[in-house]
Amino acid sequence: MKKKIFQYIIIATLVSGVIISCTKLDEEVYSEVLPSKFNPSEKDLPSILAPTYASLRTVMCGWQGYFDLQEEAADCIITPVRPNGWDDAGTYRRMHQHTWTTQEYQPFNTWQNAYSSITKCNMILSQIEEGTLKLEAIKESAVAELRAVRALAYYLLLDNHGNVPIVTSFKDVSLPKQNTRAEVYAFVLKELNEVLPVLSEDAATTYGRMNKWGAKALLAKIYLNSEIYVGTPEYEKCIKEADDVINSNKYQLDNNYSDVFTYTNQNSKEIIFAIPYDEIYGVGNQIHLKTLDPLSQSVYQMTAQPWGGNCAVPQFIDTYDADDSRMKDSWIQGPQINPTSGQVMINYVKFVPGMGGTDGIVAASNQGFRIGKYVIKPKATGAMDNDFPFLRYGDVLMMKAEAL
Repeated sequence: MKKKIFQYIIIATLVSGVIISCTKLDEEVYSEVLPSKFNPSEKDLPSILAPTYASLRTVMCGWQGYFDLQEEAADCIITPVRPNGWDDAGTYRRMHQHTWTTQEYQPFNTWQNAYSSITKCNMILSQIEEGTLKLEAIKESAVAELRAVRALAYYLLLDNHGNVPIVTSFKDVSLPKQNTRAEVYAFVLKELNEVLPVLSEDAATTYGRMNKWGAKALLAKIYLNSEIYVGTPEYEKCIKEADDVINSNKYQLDNNYSDVFTYTNQNSKEIIFAIPYDEIYGVGNQIHLKTLDPLSQSVYQMTAQPWGGNCAVPQFIDTYDADDSRMKDSWIQGPQINPTSGQVMINYVKFVPGMGGTDGIVAASNQGFRIGKYVIKPKATGAMDNDFPFLRYGDVLMMKAEAL
């Protein structure tokens, strides 16, 4: 009988709700912002563009994302097989030895996440073009910044994958055709050069966003590698873009190398464009979990236990000059020190530089110096506070030097 009563109460409630909703049409909506009531101004622009930038967190430091794809196949970092795992069907071995197959997660994840960012840009651009998102006075600057972010995502695909589809329509659901690397190269250059005059020149208020100087630094990077992409060197254009950034006097080298990569690097004067991370509100940077040994949890008093994966390639460690302080700034090595007392932590891990195994891909838990470049915050959680400095002033200076 109680079941019947509750059924009647529910039905009555639903019916009354229908009657009210049909007769009272002028109700005030508080649960969401209606397009008809949304009149954004300049101060709303970061919120409108936020989804496109947020997606870059997964592109860069997501599981087997851009960072892993770049480093595992290069000279600095290797993920050897450890006592606690990390064979993962040989994917890290193949990436390191350049014997990868079409089934690897690392190229696939970077591809997928880059297109996720591109899709978000296309979606907002579509809303602006259709008028469902009425920006009025800030329309031109919003469109320019969205195109710059999309060009950045396409640059990652240009650099890592080469020939990929160019998709600029959010509503076109047809199967896209694959474009050549030369076509992607031309598209990225066109997009960046066309929006340059509209992008903000204010470095102080555009941290974590693509401004004019970020676009120019990215152009310098593309021109530097132009011969690889399309067979034509563009060193003079690289120098020109680098000089524009240098002569803007908006950026300068930090006093300490580690300041660019620490957990308060949002204060860095060197960073031109960063992908912001936060241990609570912008998670995704897990470099510390991937590299530190599980015993390092006590060293840094972390709330999460590391996984003990990647480390330095020993031959790369051997290339450092004895007086190069970046060696200590970049790699965690030797016996671990209690951060409070400063004493060596007995019975805890001591990192040594060498590798085990006949082909350098099998290692004990303490073998291989660990990534310390992205300074680990005491009592770190499973997500780092360090922003990822994708474009920085030091890089611009080095690009000009290389082009010269």
